[in-house]
Amino acid sequence: MKMYKLFLVAVLSLSATMGFGQLYAPGAVQASGNANVGVNVSTPSNELQVLGTVRAKSFLLTNIQASAAATLNRLDGAAMSMGGGATQGTMIFDENYDFQIRKAPRAQVEVGILNAGTAVITVDGPTGNVGINTENPGSFQLAVEGTIGCREAQVLITNPFPDFVFESDYDLKSLPEVEQYIKENKHLPEIPSAAEVEEEGGFKLGEMNLKLLQKVEELTLYLIDQNKRIDQLSSELEKVKKENASLREGISGSN
Repeated sequence: MKMYKLFLVAVLSLSATMGFGQLYAPGAVQASGNANVGVNVSTPSNELQVLGTVRAKSFLLTNIQASAAATLNRLDGAAMSMGGGATQGTMIFDENYDFQIRKAPRAQVEVGILNAGTAVITVDGPTGNVGINTENPGSFQLAVEGTIGCREAQVLITNPFPDFVFESDYDLKSLPEVEQYIKENKHLPEIPSAAEVEEEGGFKLGEMNLKLLQKVEELTLYLIDQNKRIDQLSSELEKVKKENASLREGISGSN
């Protein structure tokens, strides 16, 4: 019985050795003296180095050192690196590590050429506000440090459109009143002053356009009124001319 067991162990060992030889070609797996393992690599320089395709149902990296990163490199230089530290994580694309996506310490997501010192796009974590060419969008849902080009922009307004200027009960200031206001305040009525705009850090485009339209409509009313006055003066002037002509004719006839 003892001899039978020894024979069985020998057969199983031989089967395992033969099975290993069938699964792996000779020399495909190498182990170096420093315990590095290589697949299709004769002298592996890392703990595990594979020259070829690796297929896995899932891939998990745990307990990575703070200065370490998972990097995928292609022979043509393209690369993708994933790493980070205790407060931020980073994904880097491109052969020169130009384009990056990272979670920054302030819980925002930054996208762009971060090595240059400025993120192209920043999404603030707590608020969801987006910044373009600025890492601090502040209270703005979209903050852009630079110019914006578009074919058309639609501004949604909450204030009433200033057609109320044309209502009969609208309190239109007289031109002398407007003149006096300008002398005292150095700006138009209902339009913010330069100091107010500077204090607010700018002005609201939609609100300002409505105010400007209101002033244009008021100016139109002033022009209509002035035109009526001009027409009246022209009519009176024609009347005076006719009266003068009649007087001259009367004087000439009496002579």
